[in-house]
Amino acid sequence: MTGISEADITSHLLNLSEQHGVFSSECGVPHVDDDLIANRGIDSMGAAYLQAMIEEEYSVAIPLAILVTELRSIRSIATYITNCLRVRETSN
Repeated sequence: MTGISEADITSHLLNLSEQHGVFSSECGVPHVDDDLIANRGIDSMGAAYLQAMIEEEYSVAIPLAILVTELRSIRSIATYITNCLRVRETSN
């Protein structure tokens, strides 16, 4: 996934999460800056599922501890993935 923008990743994460039921259907699709744990009802199982989905889609491993403490919004996750992909591109 070289050359993909942060906006593309953000949109893709929202779509994947909705398709796979990561977010509670009662709350609808979150805003990109919503706190996924505090405000969107993602529990430890949901976070682990999101983590696995990201690794499968982007080949980026995000430690669960970082995901639940630092990367609590779609935007912050997309930024993290974008940075990882850029580092990967420049190191190849």
